[in-house]
Amino acid sequence: MLTLIMAAFASVSFTACGNDDDDDEDNGTSKGTTTESLIGTWEMTHIKGYTYDDDDNLIRFDTDIEPTKACEDYMEELDVADIVRYEFGENNIFTSYSFHTDSFKKGPTTTYKVEGSTLILEPGGRQEERITIKSLTEKQLVLYDKEVDEYEITITLKRIK
Repeated sequence: MLTLIMAAFASVSFTACGNDDDDDEDNGTSKGTTTESLIGTWEMTHIKGYTYDDDDNLIRFDTDIEPTKACEDYMEELDVADIVRYEFGENNIFTSYSFHTDSFKKGPTTTYKVEGSTLILEPGGRQEERITIKSLTEKQLVLYDKEVDEYEITITLKRIK
């Protein structure tokens, strides 16, 4: 079974309803990779990678995300969740949010920390999840994770708070 965040990453891979043509360049200054530099709310803008469906068929994706656009029919067809926001709190609490119809719904929480370029999510009672921080600036966060023979996912997020 995938851990909480990988379930979120894998589920988000199918949630885009359309193409976001806003090519917002990140003109921010690199903040370095620290727990403090992650604090805030981040919203997905792009996701790229691959995973496998229930029949072990390879699914590749490379798409922009429109977090506030309802995608229920599409998601229902694929039987996936629609987690599109992450909140990193000052108290090292990580929370995910999904968008349903017309509002964001709070999902599960866990603790987090940063070691070098690794984001570590620590779900209580389960094995920690380690995700690579590819880049982090004031305005943009790029996360990468790969599980051999299961998935490879790169997600791009923009800071909204």
